[in-house]
Amino acid sequence: KPMKEVSFQQKEELKTALMKLSPWRKGPFDLCGVEIDAEWRADIKWNYLVDGISDLKDKVVLDLGCSNGYYMFRIAEKNPAMVLGIDTSRICWMQFEALQKYLKYSNLFYLPIGFEDMPEDCGIFDSIFAMGILYHRKAPFEFLRTLKYMLKPGGELVLETITVEGDERTVLVPEDRYAGMKNVWFFPSDKALVVWLKKAGFKNINIVDKYMSTIEEQRQTEWMTNESLKNWLDPNDSSKTIEGLPAPIRTIVTCKR
Repeated sequence: KPMKEVSFQQKEELKTALMKLSPWRKGPFDLCGVEIDAEWRADIKWNYLVDGISDLKDKVVLDLGCSNGYYMFRIAEKNPAMVLGIDTSRICWMQFEALQKYLKYSNLFYLPIGFEDMPEDCGIFDSIFAMGILYHRKAPFEFLRTLKYMLKPGGELVLETITVEGDERTVLVPEDRYAGMKNVWFFPSDKALVVWLKKAGFKNINIVDKYMSTIEEQRQTEWMTNESLKNWLDPNDSSKTIEGLPAPIRTIVTCKR
């Protein structure tokens, strides 16, 4: 949205205040000339998926694990009736509230709750975005089936997850960490992911895009100074993680209830 001009001093004060909410994981944002260069260039992923999703005008949308709401703001550009984001991170919630102070979208709502706190079988969403969530779930089939019944009949799931190369039977189960991440369980091939979605009862399954994660998309910045993707890839072979596993491939899929 166009933003009013502010003085140099106001801009510096705003940047100082926003920096106190670091680390910023998703972006970029520009608030009154303050450029928030977050760890993830989430605009890259958005550009990969935006032409492959259904029309969101006047739709009711859920952004699951929404972080600071970056994708919620992008979805808002499509004129939905409402976007609900949920995430348990309090710092992400505060970042969203700071952004909303200036962006002021009246149809965006954020609840600092987890997936388990949502009503099952509610069937109220036209579209659900589940970006980078599936590999954190111990029971992926139960998770996918629950998502299906949270959708209206004919509703669309937009799923983005890490996959590996292989056939319909290929699934990577890390022994411990994967690219430095804890709490990760299953990484199917894109072909196996399609089988999973069919088994969960989805139809019209379409692989929108598949691409390798790069340090241009995910990296350290002044807004996120912790370790990032560069630190978790093999320094001698970027096709592998430091654990010796295949480097992350990001696959975006859409499907319907």
